[in-house]
Amino acid sequence: MVRYLKAGLFILSGTCEQVSRLISDECDRPLTSEERWASRVHRLNCKQCRRFRVQVRFLESMLGRQRFAPGLTPQARDRISRSIRKLK
Repeated sequence: MVRYLKAGLFILSGTCEQVSRLISDECDRPLTSEERWASRVHRLNCKQCRRFRVQVRFLESMLGRQRFAPGLTPQARDRISRSIRKLK
């Protein structure tokens, strides 16, 4: 019961700082249901956090396009590894 009360309080009292952190965390990991609801409820009344989420999503989509860029060739990877070992 206490767990649900704490979760409800978190959902209803999330600050912009907490919600912006959740929006950023959402890029790296799935949010818990409490975190998702806290973010959603807060964004209903906060234009700045809604805008921040749109900006983060845009950046994420732009960076996602770079994930398919060609990687290093095996020769380049070996050359870099040898150079790093020489530095040690």
